[in-house]
Amino acid sequence: MQRTVAVANGQVRVQVTVANTGNSTANGVRVDLPAPTGAALFRSLGVATPAASLVSAYGSGWTCNSTGSCTLLALAAGQSSVLQLTFALSPSVGSSITFTPTISAPIGAAVSTTPVTVAVGAVNGLLAAETERGAVVAIGNSVTTCADTDPACALARTGAGDMLNHLDFAMQHVNTAGGVFNSSTAALSMSGTVSRAFLTWSGDVAQGTPAAPNPAARNTVTFTTPAGVSTVVADQLKDNSGGTYFAIAEVTSLVTGSGTYAVADIQTALGQQSFGGWSLVVITHDASLPERFLMVTAPQQVVTSTASSSFTVNLLQPASTATLVAVAFEGDRLFASDKLSLSGFSLSNAFRGSVPAPRSPAYDNTLGTDVLVASVTGMSGVQLSFNAVTSDDQVMLAAVAVAVDV
Repeated sequence: MQRTVAVANGQVRVQVTVANTGNSTANGVRVDLPAPTGAALFRSLGVATPAASLVSAYGSGWTCNSTGSCTLLALAAGQSSVLQLTFALSPSVGSSITFTPTISAPIGAAVSTTPVTVAVGAVNGLLAAETERGAVVAIGNSVTTCADTDPACALARTGAGDMLNHLDFAMQHVNTAGGVFNSSTAALSMSGTVSRAFLTWSGDVAQGTPAAPNPAARNTVTFTTPAGVSTVVADQLKDNSGGTYFAIAEVTSLVTGSGTYAVADIQTALGQQSFGGWSLVVITHDASLPERFLMVTAPQQVVTSTASSSFTVNLLQPASTATLVAVAFEGDRLFASDKLSLSGFSLSNAFRGSVPAPRSPAYDNTLGTDVLVASVTGMSGVQLSFNAVTSDDQVMLAAVAVAVDV
């Protein structure tokens, strides 16, 4: 049977129950659950590589190899045992996929060999989807702010006054972490271990002067972690009209846990209404936390009065609580029509230049960078439905993550 939510490019857990209906112990029960086309046994970092070791097998006493052949040394008469394997689904898998288990065991053991058909959903820009005990966490910061010479700037940074939008100001770089031309930091606080981590950044290489130092390098940044400094190259780069862009890279191998993280040298110009910022989104595993459906997507969509952003995932059972993360750029505090909704829960003025602390600089109003982390209650139904809309703003929705209590 299907045990967890299945989304293309994510993971699914499949369960087989073995029952010994005989009168004596069955020794050496073997179940084969080969991966059909479009699936592979899940391995470290969710990448299906033959050399890696199987890390997700559930069921007391079972041992499995990399082909999905699992052995139970002994099963007592009248007893049953549950075997669960986690498979990685390819991005191109269809709307359903069928797993066919077979059994090899002495007389006295019996198992249903009825094929398991899994319904598979699809989410635009999916980066990761899994069901584990864990959470999603996110940090970030801006690398631009209003010019010190502007009389309205100091007040705007605090979130006060009547000039609070990034388009009200010409920008200057901030450089709190030793970048060549800009940088900022934020502190990550997490428990457990890192499963997946993604770094996203954005800027405007065409908006005014001074120009972006090197627009052709907009796909690279300098990423500083507690372990050291790395140059990160985007896995995905999407250019929008007018000079703005999205960039995102998987940085799982560079993120090891809590500490201060910095991003430097995001390519952006410094004219009127320009911006620049970054966010780090992390899926964690922690045995002390509830089992949750954990998902990270990169919509990379510009949300306007005529273009919304949405996705729907079919859950296996109703959910009422979750954590929602949304990363966006170009949001303005005084354009308050931005609205996020998740299965009956909604937030107004969601994109207002706000990022959780601690970080440096720690301006209340980032003037164009948003990292929203919200506790969601009052959800309803078995569909996880997300929607982002606005009627008076333009928001660049870079990443969305959820941790749904299941």
